[in-house]
Amino acid sequence: MAEPSQHTSRLCLLDRKSGQKFLIDSGSEICVIPPSPTMNKSPQSNFSLFAANNTKIPAYGMVRKELNLGVRRPFIWTFIIADVSSPIIGADFLKHFNLLIDLKKKGIIRPSKSPWSSPLHVVPKSDSTVRPVGDYRQLNSVTEFDSYPMPYLNDFAHALHGKRIFSKIDIFKAFHQIPIAECDIPKTAVTTPWGLYEYTHLCFGLVNTPQTFMRFMHEVLIGLPFCFVYLDDILCYSENAEEHRSHLRTIFQRLSSYGLKLNISKCVFGVTELIFFGHLITPDGIKPLPDKVQAVLDYKQPETVGSLRKFLGLLNFYRRFLTKAAEQQYLLSEFLKGSKGKKDSKPLKWSSEAITAFQRCNQAFADAALLAHPSPSAPLALHVDASDYAIGGALHQVVDSELQPLGFFSRKLTSSEKSYSAYDRELLAIYSAIRHFRYMLKARDFTVFTDHKPLTYPFRQKRSDNIAADVLSRVSAITFPSQIDYDCIAETQQTDQELHTLIASGTSLELKKVTFPNSSTENMCYLSTGTARPYIPKQHRQDVFSAMHNLSHPGIRRSVHLMKQRFVWPSISSDVAKWARHCLACQKSKIHRHTRSPLSSFQEPSQRFDHVHLDLIGPLPPSNGYTYCLTMIDRFSKWPEAQPLKDIMDCG
Repeated sequence: MAEPSQHTSRLCLLDRKSGQKFLIDSGSEICVIPPSPTMNKSPQSNFSLFAANNTKIPAYGMVRKELNLGVRRPFIWTFIIADVSSPIIGADFLKHFNLLIDLKKKGIIRPSKSPWSSPLHVVPKSDSTVRPVGDYRQLNSVTEFDSYPMPYLNDFAHALHGKRIFSKIDIFKAFHQIPIAECDIPKTAVTTPWGLYEYTHLCFGLVNTPQTFMRFMHEVLIGLPFCFVYLDDILCYSENAEEHRSHLRTIFQRLSSYGLKLNISKCVFGVTELIFFGHLITPDGIKPLPDKVQAVLDYKQPETVGSLRKFLGLLNFYRRFLTKAAEQQYLLSEFLKGSKGKKDSKPLKWSSEAITAFQRCNQAFADAALLAHPSPSAPLALHVDASDYAIGGALHQVVDSELQPLGFFSRKLTSSEKSYSAYDRELLAIYSAIRHFRYMLKARDFTVFTDHKPLTYPFRQKRSDNIAADVLSRVSAITFPSQIDYDCIAETQQTDQELHTLIASGTSLELKKVTFPNSSTENMCYLSTGTARPYIPKQHRQDVFSAMHNLSHPGIRRSVHLMKQRFVWPSISSDVAKWARHCLACQKSKIHRHTRSPLSSFQEPSQRFDHVHLDLIGPLPPSNGYTYCLTMIDRFSKWPEAQPLKDIMDCG
């Protein structure tokens, strides 16, 4: 190590707690600090310190110091007390905490003269080092958000059925391998103990960093069905060792072609069990990590609301492995009502029932199920249940006549749902479970199992006793006579000026001719959505609307949705909304929730018939051909008049 002179222009750090200034010396192997004036300077024989010129430096012991460098966390380190003139921070400190010195040497940051600046703070990593992160909240608030989709973490298990060999690949300094556009580099400037620095490569803290890197990794590994990538972590899976070597070789070639390097210390190759994003992957399925299970079993009974919230958060990360989690956690979650978050120090008053619930949650986590890898061809079974205060479901697949769990779902009932009948709660459980597992149930046949007898009753009747259900099951086989004349529509399309203008304008509408059932002519249809939607000329639009709307008289939004699913024309949404709003059958039978006009005031009239109120009533039951009544009241004299009308447009 080199002892500095009193006056130096070298890099320094200021401890804001003690006011001491520490010189940065990456050539020094250790951190040293001069003795205090009152210290007994008796050299210790177990220390041998030498300067750069091999001069021996007396050492007097060790001291553990806590430094405040202004980066939002303390740095605790052991210093050697030595006969030096100034405190020195050496390479051991810089290497352990991975501070910006290393980033500067690698060209990831550089000194900046930017008009922008953001605070710097450091985040502890799992290996006890820290990661410098810019506090870019102000910059992020004015940044256009990149909406590139991030993978859903639980999706990695969907491709693992039948796979027995696994590898995990970690990209070295992943974000730092992507350069930032030169015009945007000044915006990344951060204030550090050494002055203002800016990043030349992608860094932590920027709102679009994950999306940018995810787009890049998808480009690198596109077309490889044997791997799952989430940011800088790649999971590779194969059926046997030979296939796995081929898969790894392909991945390495892709990474090499893009200049990406691997963090070998974090990579795991060719194993039958693998830890990936908090889960233990095996050939038979996935389950929580053993150390997480042990952490829950060793978790002391929480004393405050904040510590209880942390405990429940740990459980709920693995909620899909737990059966009836909502029911087991019900009493504990009641403690959280009105809490202020994880820092809530409000003490808990434990009852015997709550203590039992806490112990039951611990044991349930210890008994967490092994979730099988989903098979695309296995039959699915959805088991549901409901209690007085919770509902739940379990999705299984049937393999070799055995049920294999794929996931569990549960939630508390709301205050209004608790008043439901048992029948309705069971129906709610079925509905909620199907919605929860819809990503696995879509386009698949599955069977719902329930222990509620009334729900199963309609499906257990003989055909002669279950006529209603039998008829409903045959609805899809019935062909309704169409009220829409597609031949007439096709004929009108040939002379429709609006359609010809659309085609000539180079519209994005993909219009092609299609022949409909019960029609001998071709209709011009919009095909980009996968469904043939005929273009409806103006003179047929209201007739087509009436034919569809009169089937069940749906509301405005539903009518618009149904029409847009089946037909196309400009302004279809506004036209359908107007016609649905004016439907007399809907007005007579449906509840109108906004029937009152806003309160207002009128000027006092000064003479008769100066101010007259008019209203139109109808349609009424016909009387001598009259179906409407026009009413008039003079505000000054209150004189009423009523005039019958045969039609709403009658001016006679």
